[in-house]
Amino acid sequence: MRMGFYEPVKELLGATDPNNTPLYLKVCAGAITGAVGSSLANPCDLVKVRMQCQTGKGSRYPSTANAFASIYKEGGVTGLWRGCTPTVQRAALLTAAQIPSYDHAKHTLIDMGYPDGPAMHFCCSMFAGMMAAIVTSPVDMAKTRIMNSGVGGKYTGVGQTLMHVVKTEVCGPFFHSCLFQ
Repeated sequence: MRMGFYEPVKELLGATDPNNTPLYLKVCAGAITGAVGSSLANPCDLVKVRMQCQTGKGSRYPSTANAFASIYKEGGVTGLWRGCTPTVQRAALLTAAQIPSYDHAKHTLIDMGYPDGPAMHFCCSMFAGMMAAIVTSPVDMAKTRIMNSGVGGKYTGVGQTLMHVVKTEVCGPFFHSCLFQ
Protein backbone atom coordinates (compact mmCIF):
# COMPACT_ATOMS: atom_id res chain seq x y z
CA MET A 1 0.00 0.00 0.00
CA ARG A 2 2.72 2.45 0.94
CA MET A 3 4.49 2.07 -2.39
CA GLY A 4 1.40 1.56 -4.52
CA PHE A 5 -0.32 4.72 -3.33
CA TYR A 6 2.83 6.88 -3.28
CA GLU A 7 2.48 8.28 -6.82
CA PRO A 8 -1.29 8.97 -6.62
CA VAL A 9 -0.91 10.68 -3.23
CA LYS A 10 2.04 12.69 -4.51
CA GLU A 11 -0.13 13.88 -7.40
CA LEU A 12 -2.99 14.71 -5.01
CA LEU A 13 -0.57 16.88 -3.05
CA GLY A 14 0.22 18.86 -6.19
CA ALA A 15 3.09 17.06 -7.92
CA THR A 16 2.34 17.53 -11.61
CA ASP A 17 5.81 16.99 -13.10
CA PRO A 18 7.61 13.85 -11.85
CA ASN A 19 10.98 15.28 -12.92
CA ASN A 20 10.58 18.49 -10.92
CA THR A 21 8.61 17.52 -7.83
CA PRO A 22 9.85 19.27 -4.68
CA LEU A 23 11.38 17.00 -2.06
CA TYR A 24 8.89 18.10 0.61
CA LEU A 25 5.97 16.79 -1.50
CA LYS A 26 7.74 13.46 -1.90
CA VAL A 27 8.36 13.23 1.85
CA CYS A 28 4.73 14.14 2.68
CA ALA A 29 3.37 11.58 0.20
CA GLY A 30 5.66 8.92 1.65
CA ALA A 31 4.67 9.73 5.22
CA ILE A 32 0.95 9.62 4.41
CA THR A 33 1.04 6.33 2.51
CA GLY A 34 3.30 4.71 5.11
CA ALA A 35 1.05 5.78 7.98
CA VAL A 36 -2.17 4.61 6.33
CA GLY A 37 -0.78 1.27 5.19
CA SER A 38 0.78 0.41 8.54
CA SER A 39 -2.27 1.36 10.58
CA LEU A 40 -4.42 -1.02 8.55
CA ALA A 41 -1.87 -3.84 8.75
CA ASN A 42 -1.00 -3.42 12.45
CA PRO A 43 -2.64 -6.66 13.69
CA CYS A 44 -0.54 -8.70 11.26
CA ASP A 45 2.61 -6.82 12.25
CA LEU A 46 1.84 -7.35 15.94
CA VAL A 47 1.47 -11.11 15.47
CA LYS A 48 4.66 -11.24 13.38
CA VAL A 49 6.67 -9.35 16.00
CA ARG A 50 5.41 -11.48 18.87
CA MET A 51 5.96 -14.74 17.05
CA GLN A 52 9.48 -13.72 15.97
CA CYS A 53 10.39 -13.12 19.60
CA GLN A 54 9.38 -16.63 20.66
CA THR A 55 12.07 -19.08 21.53
CA GLY A 56 11.97 -22.87 21.51
CA LYS A 57 9.88 -24.76 24.03
CA GLY A 58 7.22 -22.89 25.89
CA SER A 59 6.45 -20.66 22.94
CA ARG A 60 3.66 -18.22 23.59
CA TYR A 61 1.75 -19.06 20.41
CA PRO A 62 1.72 -22.44 18.63
CA SER A 63 0.28 -20.92 15.42
CA THR A 64 -0.61 -17.66 13.76
CA ALA A 65 -4.34 -18.26 14.29
CA ASN A 66 -3.67 -18.94 17.97
CA ALA A 67 -1.68 -15.69 18.22
CA PHE A 68 -4.55 -13.65 16.78
CA ALA A 69 -7.05 -15.38 19.08
CA SER A 70 -4.86 -15.00 22.19
CA ILE A 71 -4.15 -11.34 21.55
CA TYR A 72 -7.86 -10.72 20.95
CA LYS A 73 -8.78 -12.59 24.14
CA GLU A 74 -6.17 -10.61 26.12
CA GLY A 75 -7.08 -7.14 24.87
CA GLY A 76 -10.11 -7.27 22.60
CA VAL A 77 -10.14 -5.54 19.24
CA THR A 78 -7.98 -2.73 20.59
CA GLY A 79 -5.42 -5.34 21.69
CA LEU A 80 -4.82 -6.14 18.01
CA TRP A 81 -3.72 -2.55 17.54
CA ARG A 82 -1.21 -2.63 20.43
CA GLY A 83 1.80 -0.66 19.31
CA CYS A 84 -0.08 0.99 16.45
CA THR A 85 1.26 4.47 17.24
CA PRO A 86 4.94 3.50 16.98
CA THR A 87 4.12 1.29 13.99
CA VAL A 88 2.55 4.25 12.20
CA GLN A 89 5.44 6.52 13.23
CA ARG A 90 7.97 3.99 11.97
CA ALA A 91 6.15 3.42 8.68
CA ALA A 92 5.68 7.14 8.09
CA LEU A 93 9.38 7.73 8.73
CA LEU A 94 10.37 4.70 6.64
CA THR A 95 8.32 5.67 3.61
CA ALA A 96 9.11 9.37 4.01
CA ALA A 97 12.82 8.49 3.94
CA GLN A 98 12.99 5.53 1.56
CA ILE A 99 10.80 6.33 -1.44
CA PRO A 100 11.54 10.08 -1.70
CA SER A 101 15.29 9.55 -1.28
CA TYR A 102 15.26 6.99 -4.12
CA ASP A 103 13.04 9.20 -6.28
CA HIS A 104 15.01 12.38 -5.58
CA ALA A 105 18.43 10.74 -6.03
CA LYS A 106 17.34 9.22 -9.33
CA HIS A 107 16.05 12.50 -10.74
CA THR A 108 19.10 14.38 -9.46
CA LEU A 109 21.44 11.92 -11.20
CA ILE A 110 19.40 12.07 -14.42
CA ASP A 111 19.54 15.88 -14.31
CA MET A 112 23.32 15.63 -13.91
CA GLY A 113 23.49 13.60 -17.12
CA TYR A 114 23.91 10.07 -15.79
CA PRO A 115 22.14 7.39 -17.82
CA ASP A 116 19.04 5.74 -16.40
CA GLY A 117 19.72 2.03 -16.09
CA PRO A 118 20.46 -0.85 -13.70
CA ALA A 119 23.54 0.82 -12.19
CA MET A 120 21.59 3.97 -11.37
CA HIS A 121 18.72 1.97 -9.87
CA PHE A 122 21.17 -0.04 -7.78
CA CYS A 123 22.92 3.09 -6.44
CA CYS A 124 19.64 4.87 -5.71
CA SER A 125 18.26 1.75 -4.01
CA MET A 126 21.33 1.46 -1.80
CA PHE A 127 21.05 5.14 -0.86
CA ALA A 128 17.32 4.77 -0.11
CA GLY A 129 17.91 1.68 2.03
CA MET A 130 20.62 3.43 4.01
CA MET A 131 18.41 6.47 4.61
CA ALA A 132 15.50 4.27 5.71
CA ALA A 133 17.68 2.32 8.15
CA ILE A 134 19.17 5.47 9.69
CA VAL A 135 15.80 7.13 10.15
CA THR A 136 13.78 4.15 11.41
CA SER A 137 16.10 2.09 13.60
CA PRO A 138 15.35 3.83 16.93
CA VAL A 139 11.58 3.80 16.39
CA ASP A 140 11.68 0.20 15.14
CA MET A 141 13.41 -0.96 18.31
CA ALA A 142 10.87 0.92 20.46
CA LYS A 143 7.95 -0.47 18.42
CA THR A 144 9.15 -4.05 18.92
CA ARG A 145 9.53 -3.60 22.66
CA ILE A 146 6.10 -1.99 22.99
CA MET A 147 4.43 -4.75 20.98
CA ASN A 148 6.12 -7.46 23.02
CA SER A 149 5.29 -5.87 26.37
CA GLY A 150 1.57 -6.71 26.14
CA VAL A 151 -1.26 -4.97 27.96
CA GLY A 152 0.02 -3.04 30.96
CA GLY A 153 3.66 -3.56 29.94
CA LYS A 154 6.55 -1.38 31.05
CA TYR A 155 6.81 0.37 27.68
CA THR A 156 4.12 2.96 27.03
CA GLY A 157 5.34 5.03 24.09
CA VAL A 158 8.26 5.64 21.78
CA GLY A 159 9.75 8.48 23.83
CA GLN A 160 9.40 6.63 27.13
CA THR A 161 10.87 3.45 25.61
CA LEU A 162 13.85 5.26 24.09
CA MET A 163 14.56 7.07 27.38
CA HIS A 164 14.35 3.77 29.28
CA VAL A 165 16.84 2.17 26.88
CA VAL A 166 19.23 5.11 27.15
CA LYS A 167 19.01 5.11 30.94
CA THR A 168 19.34 1.36 31.49
CA GLU A 169 21.25 0.01 28.50
CA VAL A 170 23.26 2.76 26.86
CA CYS A 171 24.47 4.93 29.70
CA GLY A 172 24.79 2.24 32.34
CA PRO A 173 24.64 2.73 36.09
CA PHE A 174 27.55 5.18 36.29
CA PHE A 175 26.26 7.58 33.65
CA HIS A 176 22.67 7.09 34.78
CA SER A 177 23.41 8.69 38.13
CA CYS A 178 25.20 11.60 36.45
CA LEU A 179 22.79 12.32 33.60
CA PHE A 180 19.31 11.48 34.85
CA GLN A 181 18.88 12.78 38.40
